Amino acid sequence: MKIINIICISLFTSLLSISVAYSDGHIKIKHFATAKLYLTAIMPTGDREPIVTVDPKGSYIETADGAKWAALEPCADWLYIQASGVFNLDVRCTAQTEDGAFVKINYKGRAYPINDAAAEKFGAGELMKSEDMYFYTAVTMTTMSEKYSWINSTMFVGEMTELQFFNDKGERPYVVYKWYQMQ
Repeated sequence: MKIINIICISLFTSLLSISVAYSDGHIKIKHFATAKLYLTAIMPTGDREPIVTVDPKGSYIETADGAKWAALEPCADWLYIQASGVFNLDVRCTAQTEDGAFVKINYKGRAYPINDAAAEKFGAGELMKSEDMYFYTAVTMTTMSEKYSWINSTMFVGEMTELQFFNDKGERPYVVYKWYQMQ
């Protein structure tokens, strides 16, 4: 029986190392845009289910080629906070390109402070950086524009680079994302 356990463990370890080896380097990403979204309100809609709205005034999406898209209403996060404190993001936004095309942007993600010190920082309303939080998103976009139709079949991933959450210090709440195009 002991020899069977050793064989099973060896086989499992071999298969695990093979799957890791084949996954390295196959995902290619390219910076697509930086989004800065100002937050306006938290609307408690249920137990651990607030909606966080985005203020279009000042909010923008700047593409890697320098184009600036306006963030429009509606734009909000139908947030769910797990009992563990993990934030389940469910964001739906509208943007308008410089040449007038409308783009619907949806993303889901997960976010939480990476340790107790970061959790205290978050709770105090201090500026959070990517090193303070696990904060990643899976982004999809759709448009009717022929010029931007390529985004209809492209997957994007995002990471938070700055988060100034609601606070009593007078700092305007916002989140900054870097979005990457999967290639």
